[in-house]
Amino acid sequence: VVRWMLRRDRDYEEAREEEAQAKQFAESIIENIPLMLFVKDAAELRFQRINKYGETLLGQNRDELIGKNDYSFFPGEQADFFTATDRAVLAGNDIVDIAEERITTGAGVRWLHTRKIPLRNSRGQPQFLLGISEDITARRELEQRITSLFEAAPNGLVLVNRDDRIVLANASACRLFGYDAAELIDSHITLLIPARGHSDHAEHTRSYWSRPEARKMSGRPDLVALHRDGHEI
Repeated sequence: VVRWMLRRDRDYEEAREEEAQAKQFAESIIENIPLMLFVKDAAELRFQRINKYGETLLGQNRDELIGKNDYSFFPGEQADFFTATDRAVLAGNDIVDIAEERITTGAGVRWLHTRKIPLRNSRGQPQFLLGISEDITARRELEQRITSLFEAAPNGLVLVNRDDRIVLANASACRLFGYDAAELIDSHITLLIPARGHSDHAEHTRSYWSRPEARKMSGRPDLVALHRDGHEI
């Protein structure tokens, strides 16, 4: 009996040690992941947990955040948006993906890509809200610089997807073809190609997507396009 009790105690201690290690491992991931992770209670939307990255991003010590809601840290308009979004998340069952949201921090304005999901208790009632935010400020600024260069280019530039639908057209292209940008977006590229060139274009497109690489649009020196009024350019 004594031997059995000793073995039981040893197994119990080993189980406790494994559980402690598992918790420590999970805690290490939460604290070191390069994303802001936060938890709010469902009743009053007060912060219950925020990780180290979140502290750095918001410029606030977690002791100052815990137990408070968004109205304690953000301008009213932003806090209203966050609160309305949180309530909508808690009313549903799915992950809500917010592609861009603007926040004001101690270090200035930042842009986040945030995902939120309700955490429910055993009765299916929302108990907490889990949020994970990625700081996309640098990426957004880079995209804006690229867009500015694209728009300022003196030559007409048109970007199409694999379905040959126009997704971007700069101001020079709009002037060249006689269309507004809104008219070109999502139009098929053949809108800008004379009918006699449609089959050749389809072949060139298939060839390009079979091996995407920089190449000339045509072997002909006089590539022809179609203006809105019907004349060729």
